[in-house]
Amino acid sequence: MPRNLSNRVAKPSRACTTVSNAARSEDVTIPDVNPDDDIRAADGLRLPAEALEWRFDRAGGPGGQHRNKVSTRVSVRADLSRLEGPAALTARVRTRLGDSVVLSEGASRSQWRNRVRVIERLKTAIDDAARPERKRRATRPTRGAAEDRLAEKRRASKRKQDRRRVNGDDPYE
Repeated sequence: MPRNLSNRVAKPSRACTTVSNAARSEDVTIPDVNPDDDIRAADGLRLPAEALEWRFDRAGGPGGQHRNKVSTRVSVRADLSRLEGPAALTARVRTRLGDSVVLSEGASRSQWRNRVRVIERLKTAIDDAARPERKRRATRPTRGAAEDRLAEKRRASKRKQDRRRVNGDDPYE
C-alpha cells in the first residue's frame, strides 16, 4: 500500500522513515510497517492479519474541522488465540495477555500513523509477554538497611513507652 507523502519531505533510514511537515514544524518517525501485513514478533511468533479487527473513530480533543470530520483514532482488537509459533511462547503470551487485546491510538492527525503506532505497541506487548520472567536472586539486606530497621524499631518502642502513664498511675490496675 503506497503512502501519500505529497507535501512532505522524507528522509529514509535503515529501519524507519522520518517525515517532516514544514507547516506544522513537527518531525515524526514512522517505522517501515504495513498494518495490512501479518504481525511478526520476536522468537518466531506471528499473528495473522485476519486476527486483527480494526475500528476507526473520530479522535477527541481540539482540532476544529479536521477532528470533527476525519476518523483518525484507531482501535485494534487482536485475537491472540490465533497466534502462531512455538507452543510454549504462545501459551505464555496468552496467559499474560489473555485471548484478546484491544489497543487504541489517536495522538496523530494521520490515521496511517496511528495504525502504525498501534501495531508497534502490539508487537512490544507480545514481545514483553513472550519474554520469560527473570527469577529473583535472594540477597541479604545490607548492614545499613539492617541498622536502619533496628533504629526504627527502637524509635517506635520509645514512642509507645512515652504513651504510658507516669509513676504507674493506671486506673485499671
